[in-house]
Amino acid sequence: MSIPNPGLQLIQERTPEVYLPAEDERKFILNAYRDFLDDKEIKDQAYTLLGPDKTGSAMRSLQTFWDESNSDYNSNPDLIDLNDPVVPYSSGISRDKANSIITPLVDQYIYPSVIAQNSNQEIDNVMSRCSRVILEWAHDNDGRPSSNGHTKTKEYVHKMVIEGTVHVQDDIIDGKLDSSMVPNEEIFIPNFFQPNIQLQGHLIRVQNNVTYFEGDDQFGEIPNWKYVMPGSIPDWIQTDPKFKSIYDGIKKENAIQIVRIWRPVPVRKLKELIGNGTLLEHIKRAKYFNIIINGVLMFPADNLMPYHDGWYPITKERLEFFSKPEFYWGNSITNKFREDKKYYDGWKTLLRYKGKISAIPPLLTFNGSFIDGNVIVPGLTTAAPSGMKPEDIAVVPGITTGVNNAELAMLRDAAGEIDRAVPSQQTAGQDTKKRQTAKETIVADQNVQKIISSFAMQVVALIEARTFPILYREFQFLPRRTINKLVMPNQSLPDGKIGSYEIIFQKFDGMTEDEADKKGVDIFKEELKHEKLGT
Repeated sequence: MSIPNPGLQLIQERTPEVYLPAEDERKFILNAYRDFLDDKEIKDQAYTLLGPDKTGSAMRSLQTFWDESNSDYNSNPDLIDLNDPVVPYSSGISRDKANSIITPLVDQYIYPSVIAQNSNQEIDNVMSRCSRVILEWAHDNDGRPSSNGHTKTKEYVHKMVIEGTVHVQDDIIDGKLDSSMVPNEEIFIPNFFQPNIQLQGHLIRVQNNVTYFEGDDQFGEIPNWKYVMPGSIPDWIQTDPKFKSIYDGIKKENAIQIVRIWRPVPVRKLKELIGNGTLLEHIKRAKYFNIIINGVLMFPADNLMPYHDGWYPITKERLEFFSKPEFYWGNSITNKFREDKKYYDGWKTLLRYKGKISAIPPLLTFNGSFIDGNVIVPGLTTAAPSGMKPEDIAVVPGITTGVNNAELAMLRDAAGEIDRAVPSQQTAGQDTKKRQTAKETIVADQNVQKIISSFAMQVVALIEARTFPILYREFQFLPRRTINKLVMPNQSLPDGKIGSYEIIFQKFDGMTEDEADKKGVDIFKEELKHEKLGT
């Protein structure tokens, strides 16, 4: 009895249709491919400010920079010669120090306060409260039940600390926020010396790690989806050895490639679209948006992005800057520790090599006989050739008798070089590994807060940059008529009491003045009733 495969059955039941794009659609795809190749060319270049690679023979590309940052964080030893008797030592200083940065940054995550102003530049308390509640609701339900905005923010901060740059895409699906982290490898832009992503001439996201069935769930209702067949990925990226492994953990025959493209609408065209009623009058900017899946264009060539805010839906933030702060990509914590780590690990590897070769020294025999190497296994008896004497075996001349104090002093000096290259431990807010007075502990804690606050500002900048578009899109897709009531518990009321603050969205059409007064009296009586009951 065979078990049916619903996924395979879905593919088999589909009737393949040939995709024949119109002239404007064909031109759109070719232009997108050209822009992608141009963007990819500058992304694959080696940049001096990224520093040399681990071999020291060449400058690093962005991909090498990210790979080495992740390798340093994971403390993975490099690929080595199998004949090397010692695996290169890899310390955990980058990982541990990075974690000490990540943890307080995540703790710093808070919802930004929202203050709404009307056309007279006066604070609108109702809209301010509404915006705050809707923003909290959006983050709390971002990805539920499997996730939420808090757990996702930890992922975003982790990426920003380890790789130096993080991209977050914020979409509104069925009225709810759906944010996702965009791997840096998927982002393609035309200008690496324009740090503001919103000022880029275009934005391309190339997503490869997607199965056909995920795509069917997301794009299945689009008419052109019927032309998409899994596995038929065009040669955009996968033939380039510089790009990371695309099919890690996903079968090629079940994969699709999703290419999202955003372009700004020119100002002259924006006026034309507003004039013919395509766009609303209050819109200040707009973007063209399209998706190419396995070479199939999903929307018409002149399709507009549905969000009225007009920003790219992907927000970017850097943790630290390189020597040129106008560089689009950011520096990572692990990269800053990299040179100290290499210096320290190099000395540690030499000492481990010397210790190992002293513990298991290579031997010479003088009678021409061979003794198997298994003699190094404890407790194992190995037969020696008849007539062999102990003096027939000798240690290879020049082999040390172990690690001495002078060599350990050199290792301590290597660690001292690292300490001298950074602020003092107390100034940096680190544990000095000695007894401290209460005042010294307070000073160290204050120094920690000062250092962390500078990094926390970058996290706050990311949250604030996302907040305006999220609120704008929530109000766009959650119009007031669909919300009957907003309830905010534990609010300070005008009379100084703490209670639930309710905002009721209800329009009483045709109500006379007397009826409005009566309605107000009824609401006042209801308030008095709750005051007496203490509710």
